Amino acid sequence: MRSSSIDWSSHAIRIASSGVGAIIGGPIGGAIGGWLGGSLGPSISEVIRRAAELYGEGAGVRLFDIGTDSLIELHTDAVELEDVYSEALRLSLEDVRSRLSSSGFDDWFTNWRRALSRGVPVELSGFEARDFVKSGPESSFCRMMELLDAFGAKKEKCPPTLTPKCRHMPDALFAEFKARLPKTLISHFESLVTSPKFDQAWRQRCLLVERSFGLKLDRIAETTQEIKLTTDLLPSIADDVRNVRKLVERFLGEALDEGRVSMQQFDDKDAEIARLTDQLTQLRDELALRDSETDETRLSILIAAGDLCGAIELKSQQVACHRSAAEMLPQDHFELGTLYDLRFDWPNALESYREAWRLGRNSKFGFSYGYSALKQNQFTEAIEVYEALLKSSPTLPDRAMALHNLVILYSKTHRTKDAVKAHQKALSIHRELARTNREVYLPRLAAGLNNWVNVYGIRKKMKKAENACREALSIRQELARANPAAYRHEVAETLSNLAIIYAYTRRKKEAEEAYLEALAIQRDLAAVNPEAHCIGVASTLFNLANLYVNTKRKNEAERAYLGALAIQRDLAKVNPGAHCPRVALILHSLAVLYSDTDRKKEAQELGRESLSIYRQLAQVNPEAYREDVARALNLLVILDMPPALRSTLIALGVGVAVMWSLVFLNKLEPRFRETSFIFTVCVFALLLIWSALFFRSISAARRRNLR
Repeated sequence: MRSSSIDWSSHAIRIASSGVGAIIGGPIGGAIGGWLGGSLGPSISEVIRRAAELYGEGAGVRLFDIGTDSLIELHTDAVELEDVYSEALRLSLEDVRSRLSSSGFDDWFTNWRRALSRGVPVELSGFEARDFVKSGPESSFCRMMELLDAFGAKKEKCPPTLTPKCRHMPDALFAEFKARLPKTLISHFESLVTSPKFDQAWRQRCLLVERSFGLKLDRIAETTQEIKLTTDLLPSIADDVRNVRKLVERFLGEALDEGRVSMQQFDDKDAEIARLTDQLTQLRDELALRDSETDETRLSILIAAGDLCGAIELKSQQVACHRSAAEMLPQDHFELGTLYDLRFDWPNALESYREAWRLGRNSKFGFSYGYSALKQNQFTEAIEVYEALLKSSPTLPDRAMALHNLVILYSKTHRTKDAVKAHQKALSIHRELARTNREVYLPRLAAGLNNWVNVYGIRKKMKKAENACREALSIRQELARANPAAYRHEVAETLSNLAIIYAYTRRKKEAEEAYLEALAIQRDLAAVNPEAHCIGVASTLFNLANLYVNTKRKNEAERAYLGALAIQRDLAKVNPGAHCPRVALILHSLAVLYSDTDRKKEAQELGRESLSIYRQLAQVNPEAYREDVARALNLLVILDMPPALRSTLIALGVGVAVMWSLVFLNKLEPRFRETSFIFTVCVFALLLIWSALFFRSISAARRRNLR
């Protein structure tokens, strides 16, 4: 049944086959198709070959997405055909078991037999066919067999909803599968699909899949060719994603130059660019897959040329034309929102996403709408969207994403109890997902654990916060050993969080060790990629300096502050909006340090520079920086105060303390009553004199600093 002209051992071919198998036979079909290197059907071999050539490593996911979009057209008897894969696997496992000399794996085969029994649907909760398609062929097949084992083990004890603790398949058993299973599986599958029960349905499905995939691959090729002829800005479907990222960075540069957005509006510029890169890739693919209309090709060409204004105008015309076509209008509004997003026109993007969500409540529209509202501080609106997504999302990953965003929103709106509950639910889901797909969900679990302190606050549940950070550190260290480039910076981030906990719980030595370890990692990373990691070095140096101040190590604190300041000054030259606030904060902290070490002149210079920066920032965003300006002014008032007045203030403080001590003693010993009264009158008189001098000094200092 397999085409002899195709090399079914090719990795790309096997991945493409898993995509087709997943569409026809669900997770089991995807795992079998990818493992055997073929969809086990002859009529779509050419489709698989073309997809593998076009998409390479992404062929499986791309074909699965194409097939998912086409399921409405193709839906006939999918469940029956999923049974073909399940039944072929069940019969093949019985054959393999009968040929094994060892009986050490009987429990595995018993569980598989239970899971694949006729008439019992296999439910792999938390996993979709796409999850298997993303993995490598052998690992996805092995994972599917482990899940089936857990499903069969649980089936006898409770209803089979499968939230399993999967066990690892023994290497010896998997080796037996590789040697014995392919041949018998192909044989049983061919017998089943040519039987009277399945033959007609199988042929019909293969024909529909072949036609649908073939047409859409043709359209992709045609659209890609037109784009290539017009411009080389937009990468072809097989090109590296870095080229798409460059286009997004170009859009950001134009938005900054034209003043549509400022760097201060980004919490994480790189994360925003990555998100928009993914959105642009999806939009491009959706346009290529759509019916071959002239407008769709024109839209792709406009985006490729970087003409977002022209693309928005064309998409707005489509929205106006499609107002009577209810099934097309939500997608048009969503794509218009994406174009506004790429142009960094956030208010119009929010309006388009809002309309898409109103017209068609699917998760893709909802997550974009909720994120856009969150980004623009429309917290109440964003909370409503994410709470609706949480109720309607059928998959665990979508629920986890909704909960993650709700944690952020509840924290921002001071709903601490709700934030804690959402955080705990998100962690629970990520733990469950990580048990069955460590590669994808273990990093997300670590991120949730690392965020514990931010959710609960530094003063609450410190022991649990420490345990969570330690677990996050252990996970991230494990990930960093396998992929240092991707995860070492996350190890440093977790070490810094752990150091904060140590410092708060008065374990200064452990805090210093954690900061220094984080600093060493960040310096190594900054040596290779300064732009990405210098800011981490500066942040850790600043925190370390604060720790040294608290432990009276003022020389080390000064060196750390100066190191952080030098880095932040360099960064501020390139991106003032993002880094000037940090420069001002470090200057203020260093001024306080110098004032404590009787270096008044240097403290005044740094304090005035800090005040100048905060004033400039307050002109742009008064609400955000008004308190910082006041704090900088107060520091300068104290620094400008005459030494004699400061000494008087200290003496007065001591006097008040003594006065209250005498009042307390007076209650115990009547003989102190007269002395206490006289001293109290003297202190009160001094207080009046000092107050007059103090407020006069403050007024003079403020007049000088306000000039």
